Amino acid sequence: MLECGSGEQGTFHLSVTDDGPGIPDELQSKVFEPFDRLGAEASNVPGTGIGLTVTRQLIEGMVGNVGFHSKLDEGTTFWIEVPTARADN
Repeated sequence: MLECGSGEQGTFHLSVTDDGPGIPDELQSKVFEPFDRLGAEASNVPGTGIGLTVTRQLIEGMVGNVGFHSKLDEGTTFWIEVPTARADN
């Protein structure tokens, strides 16, 4: 599920939720670490393990925040919040 809208104090909020297996508590601290695929490297799931690292760097470069919450056997929600710019006429 994809949700977006205005966040608090002039921010844009975007979240993506899945109903997958979730991320075990003991692996959650590694989610944004480069090249750490949380054990998926032993599977057929393609990837390098840098996508979330790059995402965090880009969002923080825009003075925003990125995070997630996950529940085992229920899924994960990743979210970003970035400040909005006011358009001057």
